[in-house]
Amino acid sequence: MRQFAPRFVLATRAGACEANGMMENATMPKLIRLYIVSVAVGFAVALAFAVALVWLDVANFRHLILMTESGPMAFCLLVFFNGIVFGGVQFAIAVMRLGEDDRRPRGGRRAPVATIIPIRVTAVAQKRR
Repeated sequence: MRQFAPRFVLATRAGACEANGMMENATMPKLIRLYIVSVAVGFAVALAFAVALVWLDVANFRHLILMTESGPMAFCLLVFFNGIVFGGVQFAIAVMRLGEDDRRPRGGRRAPVATIIPIRVTAVAQKRR
C-alpha cells in the first residue's frame, strides 16, 4: 500500500489547488469576491467616517482621541465596529442589486394611464357686501 503524506502548501490563488492536483486554474468564487470587495469598501467608508468625526470634533471626539492615553485604541475600535456595520450594509446593497433588472417592460394587464388635459374655467368674482 502506498502511504500519502499530507502536503502543507501556502494557499495562494492557484497554488493550493495545483499542489493537491485538484484543478489547474482555480479562481475565487464570485460571491466571495463580492463579499471581500464590499467589506473593503465598508471599512474605507468607516475610516473616512471616523476621520470626519475627529476632524469636525463631533461630541468632543478630537479631545478624547488625541489627548487621552487610550485614544488610539478608541479610534481603532471606532473604525473597526463602524467597518463591520458599513461593510454589512455595502454587502446587503450589492446582493440586492444582483436581482433582476427592473428597467425592462413587464407583461400583464395594466390600467390605462390617465392623461391630464388642461381646461379653461372662467371664474366670476362676486361683489363684496
